[in-house]
Amino acid sequence: MLPNEQEVFSFFTLEGNKIVLARDTSDAYTIFRLGTEKRVEQQYPDIASGNFELLKYVFYFRGGGSSNEGMDLNFITYKTYYNRYLIYDTWEAIEDKREVGVKIMDREGKLLKQMEADPKTIRGTLVDFRFNDWAEKIDYEGEESLGIYSGSSPSDNHNDNQQCVYNGKLSEKERKNIYPFSQSNKIRVISFNSVLERTPMEDGKILSDKIIDNIQLTNPQINQLTDILYNYNYDATTDVIYQITLGCHLPRNAIIFETASGDVLSYIEICFECLSTKSDLGEEGTGVFCAGKYAQLKEFFVSIGITHFSDDTLPESPEPNSR
Repeated sequence: MLPNEQEVFSFFTLEGNKIVLARDTSDAYTIFRLGTEKRVEQQYPDIASGNFELLKYVFYFRGGGSSNEGMDLNFITYKTYYNRYLIYDTWEAIEDKREVGVKIMDREGKLLKQMEADPKTIRGTLVDFRFNDWAEKIDYEGEESLGIYSGSSPSDNHNDNQQCVYNGKLSEKERKNIYPFSQSNKIRVISFNSVLERTPMEDGKILSDKIIDNIQLTNPQINQLTDILYNYNYDATTDVIYQITLGCHLPRNAIIFETASGDVLSYIEICFECLSTKSDLGEEGTGVFCAGKYAQLKEFFVSIGITHFSDDTLPESPEPNSR
């Protein structure tokens, strides 16, 4: 967790994944993270890009004990471009049993994967969301309110392999016709000190005195870059997709798309340390960041002459590396 966050609910799944719901101490956001002790594989919302969209909280309570089939149902839910996620914390009086875990579904609500909590690791309760504004409250109206397809069941054949594979079929010409490549007069890769916290840009132009590396791409290099961005994707059989990140964003590199007059048309800001990007483009412009994509981009950056990836190697008065 970040220094400004406080854990409100967490558990380890039986498979060893860690699930955390945390709250910003200044009440700016509530965040969900799924991953391991060392790496976050799914995070929502994407606070690094300024997205503070609320998670959704759904609950239903019926008292009266087992004679009235009492129950206390609590859910946190949200959806990404690929999947729906449902964190559940439920109790039913008939069996006096609490069930906690997370379900991953496709966007239509078909269950792809379910991970149950190790009961010994559960900390907190989703009931707490009932009494505050940590999430948007939604009325419980059966499984439809949770975005679950009623006929769904976990598939034994789901594929959650996140690794990039070379399966794109776009030609060099087709890739260059994708915006912003199609509208750019100049494309360059730059590096800068992470203390800036963002790409050094003001009034639509890059601040040259803040740049460490500045490499204008040649046509062969643009061909290499678009091949990495658009022809490396998830395997066609992958149906459970995580957004792999380390939960931070300390950018030192960016791809800059410019007009003939030097105005910034678009950008893709990259943090190789945190495995995160920030851009004004959608996925159709950046391509998908499957596992291995950051390593491919870093290797490409090194090959064209980018040298700055860590502030530990920054000289006191860096001389810009330009080509």
